[in-house]
Amino acid sequence: MAEYRLAPTFACGGAAPLLARHGAVTITERPDLALAALAQRAGDAALEALVRDVTGAPPPGPGRISGQAGGVQLAWTGPGQWLALAPADRHPDLAGMLVARLGAAASVTDQAGGWVCLDLDGVGCRALLERLCPLDTGAMDAGRAERTGIEHMGCLVICEVPGQRYRVMAARSFAVSLADMLETVARGLV
Repeated sequence: MAEYRLAPTFACGGAAPLLARHGAVTITERPDLALAALAQRAGDAALEALVRDVTGAPPPGPGRISGQAGGVQLAWTGPGQWLALAPADRHPDLAGMLVARLGAAASVTDQAGGWVCLDLDGVGCRALLERLCPLDTGAMDAGRAERTGIEHMGCLVICEVPGQRYRVMAARSFAVSLADMLETVARGLV
């Protein structure tokens, strides 16, 4: 009988998370994030107070992310919809915790296996993103979270430090394509 040995791989295809340095840009794959989608149930005004209890901030409005870095954060993804992000080591069952804390105020869906998250760091980040998407990254302040297209892939771009650090998220099925595109442009900036 044949013996099969499976080896886990990360979203970008490697045996370890992607870490690439090209000139003034570092690209880091972030498999250590827990993710969950939240959708407000119709007419439930209690959600704001419950979210404040979980994140320390009200649910963010269009184009924003709120909450504490290192804790649970919410990024606005549409009217009455948010993506929750948190360190997986602190919140290994983020969706379960949100269901328990938010109750009937929101519908929650675990998204951990559905997204790839790539952090961009360095002074070349703004130039890199401006070559790939129509966002005005120069006008993005810290806490900005914008949906955009990068090479026909729907992405969420979060500004953590203007001109220096951004987070790019896309569907996990686009992970290799997104990483390749970011690396290709980063190499071109050198």
